[in-house]
Amino acid sequence: MTSPGLRERSVGLRGDWIASITNVAPTAATTLTMAALIGASGLASPLALLIAGAAMLCCAVAYHRLNNWQASAAAPVEWVARGLSPIIGFAVGILVLMTALTSNIGNITLIGSTVLSLVAPGETNNKPLTWVVATVVCLLVVAIAILGVRLTIRFEGWVILVEYMIIASLAIWGLETELTSHGHGITAPTWSWFTVSHSPGGSTGLIAGVVIATFLLGGWDSPIYLGDE
Repeated sequence: MTSPGLRERSVGLRGDWIASITNVAPTAATTLTMAALIGASGLASPLALLIAGAAMLCCAVAYHRLNNWQASAAAPVEWVARGLSPIIGFAVGILVLMTALTSNIGNITLIGSTVLSLVAPGETNNKPLTWVVATVVCLLVVAIAILGVRLTIRFEGWVILVEYMIIASLAIWGLETELTSHGHGITAPTWSWFTVSHSPGGSTGLIAGVVIATFLLGGWDSPIYLGDE
């Protein structure tokens, strides 16, 4: 009889990679941040994304070293508590819980109306039906999580495949339209976009864009919470 708990080596590199991408929620992150990012950084948005990505890469390397030291599902909480102070570690734990709670409330609030907009557009303002759909979807997610991490990773793999096919199709269509139509107001991409001068607010606008861009990459720490598995 096996003891309950996390199973060693049940998640490999591929599983970590899939969990990270899914936790970022590509379509949701893009939808919620792209307009704000462009509004803050303008044509310098690619530079803001590059800076945020470089910072996240440094954090990922640090997390890798810390995970080799002490693998834990409570990763940053335990690391801060052991390395600095138990009180500060407790505060980090509360911050993680608050972040997860607020972000998931937003996701749950949107999922019902989003699903209805796809299958029954005329019912998107039906509040009771929206609540029922959101509840069913959340119960499905919980059921998959309970059945095990391997099933979860397999399900998430199909989700990101569909998501990135949609995003890639839209990106190709947008670039093709921009580069071939030569319509009024269209600006062809150039390397000069990777400069602060193309940000409407200069360095201030670029910094604001970096903060917004961080949300696009916010799921990079997902493998840490799979560390014990």
